[in-house]
Amino acid sequence: MKTSQSGQDTITQLVQWYVDHGGFIHPALELVDSSAHGLGMRIREDAQGLKNGTVVLKCPHTTSLSFFNVAKFHPSESHSEPFPDIFLQEATPRTATVFFLIHQYLMKERSFWWPYIRTLPQPDELDRMTTPLWFSEEDKVWLKGTNLEKGASDRIDEWRREWMIGKQMLNSADWNIEGYTWPLALWAATILSSRSFASSYLLARDKMPSEIASEDSLGDMCSVLFPVLDTINHRPRAPMAWIPGEGSFSFKVTDDLHQGSELWNDYGPKGNEERYGFCIANNKYDFFGLKLSATPLSHAQQSIRERQTSYQSNTLLPNGYYFVRGSQHVSGVYPNAEPELCAFPYGLLDVSAILVANEREMAKLAECPDVDWFSRRNAIGWRNKFAIMSQFLLALRRQYQNIISWNSMLPGKPMNQRQEYAKIYRDGQLDILEETTERLQDRLHNAMLTSLEGRDHPAKLLTLEDALNCLKYMPSPHPFLNVQRSFKEGIQATIGACSVSELREAGWEEDILVLWLCTVRICLHERPASKEGLSRIEHVTETESQLENWLNSLMRLGVYGDPMSNSNSLPKYRTSFDSNTESETDGDETDPIMSRVISLFKIVQEAAESSAIFNLSGWSTGLIRWAVTIVEEEGLKVVLDDDADPSTGGQYVLCIEGEEGLDPDQQWQDWTDEKD
Repeated sequence: MKTSQSGQDTITQLVQWYVDHGGFIHPALELVDSSAHGLGMRIREDAQGLKNGTVVLKCPHTTSLSFFNVAKFHPSESHSEPFPDIFLQEATPRTATVFFLIHQYLMKERSFWWPYIRTLPQPDELDRMTTPLWFSEEDKVWLKGTNLEKGASDRIDEWRREWMIGKQMLNSADWNIEGYTWPLALWAATILSSRSFASSYLLARDKMPSEIASEDSLGDMCSVLFPVLDTINHRPRAPMAWIPGEGSFSFKVTDDLHQGSELWNDYGPKGNEERYGFCIANNKYDFFGLKLSATPLSHAQQSIRERQTSYQSNTLLPNGYYFVRGSQHVSGVYPNAEPELCAFPYGLLDVSAILVANEREMAKLAECPDVDWFSRRNAIGWRNKFAIMSQFLLALRRQYQNIISWNSMLPGKPMNQRQEYAKIYRDGQLDILEETTERLQDRLHNAMLTSLEGRDHPAKLLTLEDALNCLKYMPSPHPFLNVQRSFKEGIQATIGACSVSELREAGWEEDILVLWLCTVRICLHERPASKEGLSRIEHVTETESQLENWLNSLMRLGVYGDPMSNSNSLPKYRTSFDSNTESETDGDETDPIMSRVISLFKIVQEAAESSAIFNLSGWSTGLIRWAVTIVEEEGLKVVLDDDADPSTGGQYVLCIEGEEGLDPDQQWQDWTDEKD
């Protein structure tokens, strides 16, 4: 596009000002203006091109604009009336720089930087202001449900607060604040956030004033504008090197470039959510930002978190912002042992492992908190991993639904450049969410489909349907007792339903799993006793063997105790019962667990009138409490249906895993040996 005469005059004046004050632009380059990208840099058609290693631009520090000019820190000068000392002492570097840029804009031709400022997108040029902060209501529809919708709103609120505070400080110092309007403040803050460089390219941190160097977010709080350098447009992996130096900041090309081609710069590996005013289709650095709710950790959880290798000292609560990657990310997925979790960084997985951990898993985490759990298979245990997957699935699916719920409000196609960029961002977010949720959903679904009969995976998510079906494989305590039929008859007689859908809908799912687990334990116990562990017989079904091994592992580790043992052994993590002294109906009914146990025992007593399986001698409140604890600790909620309400829908499942996932001793010893 040919540049207008007025636009060319503006460019000419910028170049002349820049060169007059020590700037360098390679003779082969020219500044051009286009409607698509605004100002840009191009190699002249009549030039010879540029060789690898050629310095193409050099910006003297004296032409930069930043807080250093506001504070008149050498060698920077304000070139204008200084702000009151009280303002400089109390305002943050970012606030002071915003007001300084407003001041220079209001000065117009009297400003030292006017030849540069007039080439920037102007406050009234809305078509050149493409960041979400400048979106109209029609534009904002494209961001509905995305992180940027709230992010843009929060940033505007933050900037508005800083503007109001700054005005109050200047007004109290008798500074004329006429003209320092909110639209100008929004413009100045947008320019600084979208075009600036980190202050380290102007001055090394050890040479900065102490009040600046102590800022926690130095790059954001003390941004620097480098005229002309900021005209080069972005392209990922562009062949351009940045060279900070004494008194100047330079760019040099790192590849041969031909005449007529545009000069590009790579402003960093950023996802579209981090881009200011533009988005890149098929961005290889794109991510979805997942933010955990600010739920305080308990003392025990915090103690573990602080010793994890991914711990950051400024993240005391699990409310960090974590980057979820798609499979097309330039760096690939994260190197986790489980492919279903490879979209998530270690920091997020470490925090999540703590948040979903049961007491058995917490003991593992506490003993070896610095182990890279997710780089190893069967590390913490499958229940923990499945619980993490389930939580991630709910969170990401909720985000996905939030976005697509606005589909009907979108026009057929974007109507301007802002909407085009918003659509690119929106589509990228949906792609990552769709890919990641599909992977999680498939994994959980497969774990629920896995059969205990000849299963080929070390862990199984046992649904209520599976549990009831398993009863037909259980050894019968009596020759003519059909365990499955008798169990269903007892449930039907007491609850009035025995189909899984009716039981689940009525809220009986977990309680039926408790009674099922008690039944399994009784059936296994009623066989001829062996010398150790659960009793065994010569011929057992695979289902029977798997369940037996699972319960044997839990009880051998002393995790939950053995409710049918004569040794009165108590569980390792929970004091539940004394099988010899506890009355079948005694207990503190104000204790929620005991109240539930007593209610279930009453169901057993009632079912015993019509069902032989509930009339066996092994039933006790101790057995029921043991089963309640296991169902609560070793179970999790899985919601696979996209349309299900997470609070009422889904299925409660038990994670049945082998001893290799439950017994930490050998694995911990191996890992400790490796560390030593």
